[in-house]
Formats: sequence, structure tokens, C-alpha cells
Amino acid sequence: MAGRAGKTRMADMVNDASAAPAGGTGQRVGWAGLACGLLALAVALLPSWVAPLYDPPTKPLHERAVDWVGQLRDEAAGVVGARPTPPPPQEAPNAWRDPRITLAALLLAFAALACGAVAFVRREDPRIVASAVALGAGAIASEHLVTAVMVLLVAVTAVVLAAWARRA
Repeated sequence: MAGRAGKTRMADMVNDASAAPAGGTGQRVGWAGLACGLLALAVALLPSWVAPLYDPPTKPLHERAVDWVGQLRDEAAGVVGARPTPPPPQEAPNAWRDPRITLAALLLAFAALACGAVAFVRREDPRIVASAVALGAGAIASEHLVTAVMVLLVAVTAVVLAAWARRA
């Protein structure tokens, strides 16, 4: 009997979808979510580290005061009717501060969250699911704190409602 019970357990484990080895064919959605989450986090964090390197240095206080006085002079000259001096040329925008980078990070982060949810429903490896969701949420949190707080409130509400439903 002891041998037969051991065989039954092994057969149950082989037929169980959650017992598939990591990286197996049953884990594709979770791995896709993990990849999206890693890319989202990289795209969200990299510009905040790289963009300051390409920003022009800030002007000292006395230079900013001179610019402000010059603007006042130009406005006064415009009111009087005199011809104001032409404004200085504007600085080139920083390519690392492009809003399309933020949009790409958010889309990848939400894709990671969606893949994590689908992988959870498919009962894939919980570590992969948790990693995909954590990376997606981390990318959103690094970009938009208010959005991250709202996602956290939804998650906490879902957990509380699930615990309440289980208790009842």
C-alpha cells in the first residue's frame, strides 16, 4: 500500500499543471510578464539617471538675476514703445526627457501586470507571477507615484474583499 500511495502522488504531480518545471511550456505568460516588467523598470529608471548628465548646468543666482532684470527691461521697453532686444536662443531639449519614453515604460509596466494576472489565473509558478507583478508595479511607481498608490489601493481592496468572502 505504501508503494501504491507513492505512485499515485507521483502521477498526480506529473498531471498537475502547477508542477511543471520552471521555464517549461506552461510558464510562457509568466516569463513574458517578467520580461515586460524588466524592460519597463529599465525604461522607467534609466532616463532619470541619464537625463541629468545631458541637462545644461544651472545658472548661478547672479546670472539668473541679470536675466530677470533684462526681461523687466524688455517689458518696460515694450510698454514705452521702444524696440526690445531679441530674446536669447532657446536651449535644445533633452532627448532623455521625451514623454514617449514615459509612455513606453507605462505600457510595458501595464503589460507586465496583465501578464502577471493571466499567469496567476493559469496557475503558473507563483514566483514568476509575483516577480512580473512587482516589476510592473515598481516601474509604475517610479514614474507616477499617484498611479502607484491607486494600484496599491485596488490591490489591498481586492485582498480584503477576498478574505472577507472566504470568511463568510
